[in-house]
Amino acid sequence: MKESRKFPQPDQQSPRSIQGNAAKKGAALPAVTPMQFAGFGAHVAPAEQTAVSVITATTGLNGGDVKLPFNKGIGSATEKATQISAEIDNTTVSSAKREDDKNQLSKITGMARDEAFILLGVDPQKFYDAGHLVGDQLLKKLGAKYSFVPKNLAPQTSAFNSPAYANIMEEPIKAAAEAGKTIDMQVALEYPKPYTVPVSTILNRGIIEDEKYTVDEIAGTATIGSKVLNLNDQLTFPRRIPKKWALTANVKSGTDTLPAFTQNKTDKSVRRLVDGPELDKKNLSLKIPYKYSVEGIDMSNLRVVVDPTPVTISFAEVRSRILKARQWKPPVEDKLNKHELSGALNYFFPNVEDQELGEFFGIVKREDFATLRYITRGMVLSMAEIAGTDISFDELSLFGQRLFIEMNKAEESYAKQDDAQLRIHLHNARAALDDFRETTAALVEASDKIKDHISIKLKQVSAASQQLNIGTLSVMAKCSHSFSKTSLTKQMQLNGYIMNATNAMWANNLTTVLENLVQADKLLQECFTDLEQERQRIEAEEREKQAPTPMLMLTDTPFNPFMGLPQTSLTLDQETPNLEGDGPPLKKRKLNEKKDGDLNDPGNQTS
Repeated sequence: MKESRKFPQPDQQSPRSIQGNAAKKGAALPAVTPMQFAGFGAHVAPAEQTAVSVITATTGLNGGDVKLPFNKGIGSATEKATQISAEIDNTTVSSAKREDDKNQLSKITGMARDEAFILLGVDPQKFYDAGHLVGDQLLKKLGAKYSFVPKNLAPQTSAFNSPAYANIMEEPIKAAAEAGKTIDMQVALEYPKPYTVPVSTILNRGIIEDEKYTVDEIAGTATIGSKVLNLNDQLTFPRRIPKKWALTANVKSGTDTLPAFTQNKTDKSVRRLVDGPELDKKNLSLKIPYKYSVEGIDMSNLRVVVDPTPVTISFAEVRSRILKARQWKPPVEDKLNKHELSGALNYFFPNVEDQELGEFFGIVKREDFATLRYITRGMVLSMAEIAGTDISFDELSLFGQRLFIEMNKAEESYAKQDDAQLRIHLHNARAALDDFRETTAALVEASDKIKDHISIKLKQVSAASQQLNIGTLSVMAKCSHSFSKTSLTKQMQLNGYIMNATNAMWANNLTTVLENLVQADKLLQECFTDLEQERQRIEAEEREKQAPTPMLMLTDTPFNPFMGLPQTSLTLDQETPNLEGDGPPLKKRKLNEKKDGDLNDPGNQTS
């Protein structure tokens, strides 16, 4: 996206407004399948406009002219998941390998990215997953992609989707179904109200290319295509990111129950587990993106989560288990109340929910509140920028501490009604935030370079693995049994490392990518060495079988079957940033240090 431009805003303090329309609910329609199994119930998602279709309908531009993070494959309206039901039993569940419909998944996550970009001006990549309301593992026997439909998918924060939603609800339901039980699932989502954004914000965000419009700043208008729009004209967008999830699982058959199970307290599955009343506290942020409660849990264990004993939380045996959850949503700037301010600053200010601080946020003078809003918005933007990277929030803790100190001093000044000191400390907090954002930008740029570097190395290792397979096949007819057995085992391990690295790359977990590439690099070196030794053994046996006549030597150069193959050395040198905190940088590792072949021919590199 392009840098923001500074066109006149309808209100410099609050350039957006929000309408009070209620969130739309789902309508009842016939079931989606005539199969004996009920499948999805009688609910279907309403068709609502997308961010792209709202802009094209208002401006008359084509979808390709709209420069949002995702603008492919969506029409004028797309289904939005609201509520769904399904009946799960041993005829529906399967442990077969998952077959994703990446087109549908990209569409769902893309609409969440679009919403975040319009509201924040940044694209929080990898922050949201396309979460299944009813998990695909519960419906696989109805078809590999039966569950991959818009009415069963919605943006879900990645950590909430897996492991929490999967481990606490979906996997126990699957286990009960495999044991012969029938489970009725009901899932309902709640969305925030639609939001409105002025035309000027759409232009400032760079959502429309420069050559597609002209601006008359005196008249306060923009000519977009063949339409003349006022910069203050409002565009209304339906929300695509749910704020609440609710899942009820009820065992239908006889006196059966959902089994009891336990989870380790240190597991990510229970890290955001709270009791019911805690859900009402609006203290979510990009650092704390979700929280949930579950009925049928031994809450006495939950309350001692910091105690080393007991080490697990017990989920009781029940006929019905209910999960309720909240997740973070991009805030509307001019509606930043004390709760949303609290949510954005929660990570840096642990006491932000205190009554005094809440009153402080709500009563300060307008110009001081504008500074608070600037600070809060800056924090949200910075968190969103690093949400899609491998950067730890801890790397920015120094700036967080500076903000914490200045904001506490500002609170003290407010309590003393010392307006002069209050303004000084707010100014200092704003300066600390500006430094924070500058550092964030530098870290994001460095992370992008790391990702590019690692991506190249992953391609090189994958290409080397393919050539190893080809070289191994060429000797299989004459190789020894021990070599065949050892080679097969090592190549299976190698494929596992490459697959893990590829999956981690997709999930943007660069540390895991590096760990697997280092292991793959080491194993590749062993495999190439084993292959060369086996080839030499085969050649020696062939020479012994020949007549004892002088052999015609064409060359004295040792045979190397891999001459001209792509460079496969994985070098993690000092220029490669360390992704593991304060530990030492990863040591250099080279795939093949032999000098008997040119492994650097770019023409042989493959993706």
